Amino acid sequence: PGERLTFLTDGFVDGPTGDDQIASILKEMESKEPAELINEVTFRVKKNYANADDLPVQDCSVVVFEIDKTRLRLAKS
Repeated sequence: PGERLTFLTDGFVDGPTGDDQIASILKEMESKEPAELINEVTFRVKKNYANADDLPVQDCSVVVFEIDKTRLRLAKS
């Protein structure tokens, strides 16, 4: 596929997951569809909280730009 640019807000990396684990997830999911990547990152961050109702202190937003020679496609959460 083409190139991909992913933006994550600090809610993902400041939470219990940490930036090393987020980087690992992004690398592991690089061949997946953008929406699948967003869902997986969100799921893995959420599962690290002690209670199912816990929320990150900071907001969690992701935007994935998938770029190839003929188009630009955007998936957002």
